[in-house]
Amino acid sequence: MSVNLIATTAGALALLQNAVSWQASLGGDWTLHLFSNNYTVVDATVLGNLTEAVFSGYSAITPTWAAPAVIGGVPTRVASTVSWNYTGGSTYTVYGIYLTDAANTQLLDAANFPAPVVLTVAQPSYSAQVNYTNISQY
Repeated sequence: MSVNLIATTAGALALLQNAVSWQASLGGDWTLHLFSNNYTVVDATVLGNLTEAVFSGYSAITPTWAAPAVIGGVPTRVASTVSWNYTGGSTYTVYGIYLTDAANTQLLDAANFPAPVVLTVAQPSYSAQVNYTNISQY
């Protein structure tokens, strides 16, 4: 017989706090990347499914993470706002964002944007703030 456990708020917060230690054991901070292929993120997504953006002015960014806290009843770890600035030619399209370990060998999370983001000379910047949460699905 299998049993689905329900994460309590205190338990989920403790799991996020342990994730901070886990992050350090992986050799450093988690890193945010943009992906440029039109791929729909699913539970089985792996790093090889995503094509990292390569536009002029792009680099992966390591945000500053706040200590885990309960925000609106949800255990959350909030990252600083990060920005990418396009310095290339006419346009460049990105479809989503993903989070890896510092070595860029382990995909931790990924998300599609609600609509593709088209960077242009007139609109060269994209900013995001990522919230890492621990919510029970049951």
